[in-house]
Amino acid sequence: MKNDNILVSVVCDVYNHEPYLRQCFDGFVMQKTNFKFEVLVHDDASTDKSAEIIIEYTNKYPDIFKPIIQKENQYSKGVGIWKTYQFPRVKGKYVAFCEGDDYWIDPLKLQKQVTAIESDSKNTMVYTAFSTVDETGNSIYRYDLHYNMCKSKSGNIFPFLLFRNVVMTVSCMVNRNVLESKLYLDCNKSLDYNLFLAASSLGNCIYLDYETCSYRKVGNSMTNSNSNIVQQRFLQVWEYYVDIILNNLDQRIIADKKLTLNLMLAKSIDLWLKGLGAKYLKKVISCRRMLWHILPACFLEIQYLFSYNIKKLFIHE
Repeated sequence: MKNDNILVSVVCDVYNHEPYLRQCFDGFVMQKTNFKFEVLVHDDASTDKSAEIIIEYTNKYPDIFKPIIQKENQYSKGVGIWKTYQFPRVKGKYVAFCEGDDYWIDPLKLQKQVTAIESDSKNTMVYTAFSTVDETGNSIYRYDLHYNMCKSKSGNIFPFLLFRNVVMTVSCMVNRNVLESKLYLDCNKSLDYNLFLAASSLGNCIYLDYETCSYRKVGNSMTNSNSNIVQQRFLQVWEYYVDIILNNLDQRIIADKKLTLNLMLAKSIDLWLKGLGAKYLKKVISCRRMLWHILPACFLEIQYLFSYNIKKLFIHE
């Protein structure tokens, strides 16, 4: 259901985030905007006191917080939380994200992102720099995030996202149209990577080069405890977009086709080198036209591995 009074819907997924939830919610409450926004909270049957905190903030800020508190865990049943519970109740034209253990640090985050995304009707996503912190809030240096193959983090970043994700969910805002697009919906995996690839293929993206939020690495989080499952879903999303590209090589729907094909092949080589199977590499090179991209793809992969491992050798978290 649409509501012209609400411009931004914030999707907030919660599961056993009691130690961090107040900091997360305070980041929403402190936002200074010239428009209305809502926070769609989904608690997936937390076993701690997360639900009590959600009810507390809902009672205090009823115009902002819109909660769903589950009695049975939906994620463990294989239910896609976003597509089943969160996205159907979005009222805003734009959608932002923040899980219950992450938090925003800039009171103007939403205002700045709305201003940026509305600067051009072709914009589909805006994302920002972010910091990474541990469970106690101490900063963590991520050497894996400080190598970026993007010549520009704005504009058409789809080829680069196909090689490696450079967007953090807590930092991004997307146009609602992306969530309703056939491209996004036809991929049956409710993963943020799918959202980023869909947004970047449907329009332009804007990068704001300043930190607006913090991503928290928590050892026992739902994502970390199911890392193998998440990795498989990630690969399934990647393969979904690879199939689309390979089936449309003769069409003009692929912007920067040469770069896209080079990075797609480089990624398949990277997956093979990491022991994640040769099927992705075989799929890509099974197309004869991809043979012309083997050398540049190998060069890109060598360039990436060299830079990544140099940083890993000399910089420690």
